[in-house]
Amino acid sequence: MSTPPRRPRARTGLLVVEVAAIVAAVLVPLPVPAVAPLLVVATMSVWARGGSWADTVGSAPTTWWGGAVVGAVALVLALLLMGPVVAEAAGGVIQWSAFPVARGHLGGALTVAVLVLAGAAAAELVLRGWIAERVAGLVGGPPARAAVAAVVVAAAVEVLLTPGGMAARVGAGLSGLAFGALWAGAGGRVAPALAARLVFALGVVGLDALRLVS
Repeated sequence: MSTPPRRPRARTGLLVVEVAAIVAAVLVPLPVPAVAPLLVVATMSVWARGGSWADTVGSAPTTWWGGAVVGAVALVLALLLMGPVVAEAAGGVIQWSAFPVARGHLGGALTVAVLVLAGAAAAELVLRGWIAERVAGLVGGPPARAAVAAVVVAAAVEVLLTPGGMAARVGAGLSGLAFGALWAGAGGRVAPALAARLVFALGVVGLDALRLVS
């Protein structure tokens, strides 16, 4: 396990604003993805507590490459194994093709890829770089207990923020736990989870563009 990053100060006085922002993002319909305004709140929280995204994410090449490999493997497993299992459990069909403009169209695929990658990066910074970090710092005690609580809470928030039916939410919960495990395994650094999420998201867009998923 790598050395944990220098965590921002606790500043419990900010909790009311932070929790209110998360609740509002869950309950209030927005014309933009919920992680967009939450990223603004997360950045303000990290800055106000004396932290930085650079330290939270980390820059070691091994963590980035390791996360990228995990993301690629997860994409294959999701397509071949977990997709059918989740679909059966949720009573529906997994709709992988979520970007009609990208399907069979290189220009559209590139545009969608940029948007999807930006959304994936924002999601990891919000969920693991901010929410999980906050929960771990507030729980305290044994590191393992704090990490488990942080992973579970961040995954639960991801489920609540995910639009769509039960299948989409179950998938979000499972992926959230997996990304959280990468975050915890890296000592609280976001890099491996971020790399895994970016590769997974880009892979889905690529498969869609090549008409390899339905």
